Amino acid sequence: RRRRRYADDDTRRAHPPDTLVEERCAITCRAAPSFLRVGHVELHSRRAMRKEEGAAEKLAEFVRYAIGREFPEIDGTAPLATQAIEMLRAFARRQAETVTAWVRVGYVQGNMNSDNCLLSGRTMDYGPFGFVEEYSELWTPFTSDMEAKFGFERQPLAAQVRSDSTPPHAVSTTA
Repeated sequence: RRRRRYADDDTRRAHPPDTLVEERCAITCRAAPSFLRVGHVELHSRRAMRKEEGAAEKLAEFVRYAIGREFPEIDGTAPLATQAIEMLRAFARRQAETVTAWVRVGYVQGNMNSDNCLLSGRTMDYGPFGFVEEYSELWTPFTSDMEAKFGFERQPLAAQVRSDSTPPHAVSTTA
């Protein structure tokens, strides 16, 4: 398979890779107890906010299913809005634990977004990723991230899951 890489003599790295190289490939298999993503909740929420026909019911159905599947500790007899808030709190705790573990070992998820995050608090997509070998606060394995939006010390912000293109470090936490 052909893939873009930096040329051996390119030390600037202030631009995306521009040299095609041949490399061997492998097939990977993702395994997880479930594949319910944060992005699924966002998709159904956006449709409901646009008042698409049946979207609010589908969102409620998905949230009920997700809570039953991933969050058995949540009281299923509480109003759905209360359950959804508890689901968000539980997910946030799980996500924080995952990212804390990443930082402890120098792991960097190079392109974090809501489609890569499972409601279980796991990460779905590990590419591009890497481990900091020589400390650099904004090191990133993602060669297309010229601003280092997902750099090492920005991992906790990146994990605040945003599906839009807003850089995580530009997100206001006071709003």
